Amino acid sequence: MTGLYQVLGPPSHLTPLLLANRKINARLSITENPHFYAVAFSRKFDAETAKRRLGNETLSSEVLAEELKRRFSLLKRIRSRKDCLVEPGSGQEPDDTLDDILVTSYLMVLENDRNNKLQLLQYAKLDKWLKDYLFHADGASGTVQRVRGGSYPLTSARASLAMWLFWFFLKPSESSYSTIPSHPSDFDSRRIPNWHIGQPRCTPEYPESFGFVGSPGRNDLGLRFCRL
Repeated sequence: MTGLYQVLGPPSHLTPLLLANRKINARLSITENPHFYAVAFSRKFDAETAKRRLGNETLSSEVLAEELKRRFSLLKRIRSRKDCLVEPGSGQEPDDTLDDILVTSYLMVLENDRNNKLQLLQYAKLDKWLKDYLFHADGASGTVQRVRGGSYPLTSARASLAMWLFWFFLKPSESSYSTIPSHPSDFDSRRIPNWHIGQPRCTPEYPESFGFVGSPGRNDLGLRFCRL
């Protein structure tokens, strides 16, 4: 249990125990012992706001245990900088994983008491992922490509979520308010953040507009959290 008090990162210290023998593995498996992993979730993430709103009976041990797995799966992808860049000329289209990353991160910020933000910034390095997603020349948002082509960035649910997350974590010391160019083609990748700050084109939207409204049968904490 000592490792559960270490907030950052997944409970990876459990791996040697799970591999020790079949008896321990059975006792600590997520199927046989969801309560143990629900405790791990409560140590590593903030759930009190959701519990106050939805009730303890809604957030069962099974739900919290599955959400622990889902969140760290997404946080590991963010940490490894997956999904934020698109290989030039690949024709690759962002998949549902990108939606999961943005929606889950946004909901974690809304539910933050302390630990959610620590996981997003100190473990997953979401601020660096967002900068690549929005402002890298090969960013999956397509912002730089469109601006260099003389167009405005796309206005979409993904863009809205990404820009709000960028705003949440913006450090004034790392972004200067320089003069905004008169034409989009005058931007370079270093000045795009300032243009977004000066000319906000993304507005907050209700979770329902993203198509992420939980159903009673879903054991998915992130989707349930959308019922605001």
